[in-house]
Amino acid sequence: MNKFKKIVFVFLVLLLTAGCGAKEEAETNYTEVKDETIINVIKGHVVNIETLPKTIELYKKDSFQASDYSNDDLLQFGLNSSFGQETNIDLTPAQINNLKAKNITNVSSYLTIDNVEDAIKDTFGAKSVTYADKINGCPSYIYDASESVYYVNETCTVNEERVVSYISNISYDNNLYYATVYVGLVSNNKIYGDVNKAKAVADLAPEQSYVIDDDNKESFTKYTYTFTKNSDGKYVFTSVEK
Repeated sequence: MNKFKKIVFVFLVLLLTAGCGAKEEAETNYTEVKDETIINVIKGHVVNIETLPKTIELYKKDSFQASDYSNDDLLQFGLNSSFGQETNIDLTPAQINNLKAKNITNVSSYLTIDNVEDAIKDTFGAKSVTYADKINGCPSYIYDASESVYYVNETCTVNEERVVSYISNISYDNNLYYATVYVGLVSNNKIYGDVNKAKAVADLAPEQSYVIDDDNKESFTKYTYTFTKNSDGKYVFTSVEK
């Protein structure tokens, strides 16, 4: 390596190091969130975002935005969030008869469009969504336009891979809130430290769970979620950076 190349190389190393140091210094200047209500809201947003199969794909990038989620992704998010909050309602006799007439089986309850839209708005902000006839997942959902509801179909389309994560810290600076999240992937009875499955952390027995915590988090991939507190007081998902 000649003298000129050495100078350029050293300069680039110093530049990159300074950039990382500036980022770390900025993060240390953030204020830790102490309010349990805010903490629970943001944790809930992260957990619900991770129910989407699209999130596994996006985790493979160094960064991604809320705009990377499609109409059906947002719709599935709203449905999963509503179902997870147990806002689902027992079927009425008229609905049972209607489903029988359409030969639709394995339906136990329904979700109202209002609840689904509220869940999307709370996390992604005001969004206009188009209602797909069916959203596959576990559970799946079937749209009934005549009643503006989604029926909960217990027939599952299961993704064999699932995200495991740990939120270690939530902090803020003005109206921006940052969640530090350590992410792993469970696949074929192994837990990996990254979604690309480059680093196996442990073998798992069938149905065995795995918990990421402060003791083992460094074996997993670190991401920073950013949320923006909007004028409605909602913590709106904005972006993720690795």
